[in-house]
Amino acid sequence: MILASRRVQGLRSFVLRSVFLLPVLACGPALEPPARSALDALPPLVLETVHFSGYEGGTQDFEVKAQRANLRTDEQVAELSGVDIQFHDSDRGPLRVQADRAELNLASDDFVLHENVRGELGDGERFTTSEVRYQDSNRRLFTDQPVRVERGRFAFRGRGMVIDVPTRRLTVEEPMGETR
Repeated sequence: MILASRRVQGLRSFVLRSVFLLPVLACGPALEPPARSALDALPPLVLETVHFSGYEGGTQDFEVKAQRANLRTDEQVAELSGVDIQFHDSDRGPLRVQADRAELNLASDDFVLHENVRGELGDGERFTTSEVRYQDSNRRLFTDQPVRVERGRFAFRGRGMVIDVPTRRLTVEEPMGETR
């Protein structure tokens, strides 16, 4: 399924409209969509192979791909598995983060990536950790967990990391030394 919207919260609206419009298209004349309270009472919805694109100012800002999405409509949360998120920037290059699982807040566009989290910035800088959070309000990825960062031939460990998404600047909060 391919989804497109200005922000991730459009995912919920698109999916809910799709759930109600598919039976209408298959069965006959158009019906009015249900009231908002009826949408909030929907049971969880499971989707396979989800691809969502977000746009800012007419330019693609980010992509979210997942092998599976479990939408908990009553909580406005999407549980994703096999997650690949890419932030686009033609000047600074892509910022890509992958994880085994994620929870996406459909109301705020914030998310938490869990298990086997790995990422790469446009200049070849890479990181691995167990959990990364994203706050859309300040456009930052961050963790307080142990992290391993590779910069060219050098690799080092630390606890905690912040990535400013617009500038692609990665900062390790508590460096713990080099590794090989």
